[in-house]
Amino acid sequence: MKNAWMIILCFSVNYTMAQFNTNYWYFGKKAGVYFDSSGVHATTGSLVAAEGTASIADRCGLLFYTEGDTVWNQQHQMMAGGFGVGGKCEGFAVNSSTQSSLIVRQPSSDSIFYLFTTDCVEDSLQDGLRYSIINMNRQNGLGEVVLKNQPLLPLAEEKITAVKHANGCDIWIITHKFKSKDFYAYRLDAIGLDTVPVITSTGQIHNCQNPNYMHGRGYLKASPNGEKLINVNPDGAYFYCDTTFAELFSFNKQTGVVTSDFIFPLDSTNWWGSYNGWTIPFYGATFSPDNSKLYLSSGFYGPHLFQYDLSSGVAATILASKTFLATPFPYPAPLRNFPTAMVNAPDGKIYIGQKYREYLGVIQHPNLAGLACNYIDSALQLQAGTESGWGGLPNFFEYYINPKVLASKFTCNLIVAQGDSVAFQNLSIGATNYSWHFGDGTYSSLINPVHVYTDTGYVDISLFAKDSACDVDRFCQTIYVTKSAVDALHEVETSTQFQISPNPFVDEFKIQTNRAANYKLQLFSSTGQLLREQLFQTSLRWQSSNLPKGVYYVKLYEGNQWVAVKRVLKN
Repeated sequence: MKNAWMIILCFSVNYTMAQFNTNYWYFGKKAGVYFDSSGVHATTGSLVAAEGTASIADRCGLLFYTEGDTVWNQQHQMMAGGFGVGGKCEGFAVNSSTQSSLIVRQPSSDSIFYLFTTDCVEDSLQDGLRYSIINMNRQNGLGEVVLKNQPLLPLAEEKITAVKHANGCDIWIITHKFKSKDFYAYRLDAIGLDTVPVITSTGQIHNCQNPNYMHGRGYLKASPNGEKLINVNPDGAYFYCDTTFAELFSFNKQTGVVTSDFIFPLDSTNWWGSYNGWTIPFYGATFSPDNSKLYLSSGFYGPHLFQYDLSSGVAATILASKTFLATPFPYPAPLRNFPTAMVNAPDGKIYIGQKYREYLGVIQHPNLAGLACNYIDSALQLQAGTESGWGGLPNFFEYYINPKVLASKFTCNLIVAQGDSVAFQNLSIGATNYSWHFGDGTYSSLINPVHVYTDTGYVDISLFAKDSACDVDRFCQTIYVTKSAVDALHEVETSTQFQISPNPFVDEFKIQTNRAANYKLQLFSSTGQLLREQLFQTSLRWQSSNLPKGVYYVKLYEGNQWVAVKRVLKN
């Protein structure tokens, strides 16, 4: 029993799905969702935004998030130096840039992140594209903005996306300049950001003659493989601006050069509105996870959602494949039925913002053609008291949604009393070098280090694994150092946070907490392998007849905070 206890005390702080960087979303009016192995769950955050936001996480949990002006840390407090980081959107009550922000990790770095921001058209795009640098080693791991509000491109539109360089390491940051046909691609590498861009003039000119409007709204999205870009311009569909329609481009990941493929022609047949001769505007855009489908939405301009099949590569065939997914409404329809921003999620689905709604829509099978993709208008209910604002969602670097296989992971060979050795077994996949942070101010670069803790208590350990392609992955575990293994076992058996009965059990056991809350329960084998997890609020029955006889451990979370662990025996 002693060895079983020693192993189970070394386990993951936050078990997440493989696509970990994009597991936490914050948007709209203090709304949020997060993804884990049990599914997608509504939560709350600190920001209020009309449109675009950004967030970043790793295998250890949330790192930080922003609406393009203020940065909040993992504790949902303003990060040190995190105010006034970019496009303040002073001409509007809250930040209202389509893609207000984008977060990328500096290649090869285990602590440095670049935050790119855009201004809003209500602010005449005056702040343009800017960047800030965040060091996650500062403030005891909560992060700090160490360089802020650096200008890159005046009059950049409300558009920013990113593509992995052909070398598999560097990152292209891509935007479009107002009153031009110019794409700007900035290269970020392990040394830093090259502020001299690759400029490509291609496609339509983005301009607007009406001073009350700035033709700079709408999404610029890269396909997951980085080979295609879609640029949509909703104001360009109206008489008050130069006519500019949605346009598909090819992107050269080696050179940063953009090439126009074709323009989506005007469509007045399906126009929804009271003005004759107007055409359908597009606001939201994204590609399917397998790059074969393109989705376009009208955003807060109308209740339209279309799918196009890109697999033929032929413009006429692509245009002919157009499928209307959203249910049409008679004019005037409730503004609450407008599909807006669209984001690829860690669960392989596409989630869709809805203007002023307490729900997100979802495309269940986005790789399938036509209606088989199964769009559901009100699929995920948000937390009470929150909503999606104008329907904006986080803007992610698509590579982070389905990253290259690099997985940092480790187990503890031994958890012992104070002053004894702790051996770590490295189970990382695809890594070439390692950085261990032992949680007591000491470090190691060995593959399988051995460490001695001189103090008792809970200790958070991090392993940063790096590969030859400059990707970095972090895995966290918590160990418990006590004066003796007997003391540790006593603390577990006498915990009052929850009870298990019967214990021992045969076919099922019941979990009962001492108060109602949002809990997550995890079941571990005696060797520390996660077997099952489930959400509940007060009590839970687990059918476990298929488990072999032996010792197991049950770990309780309240929200994302580890609360307690107990031992359970199956006869």
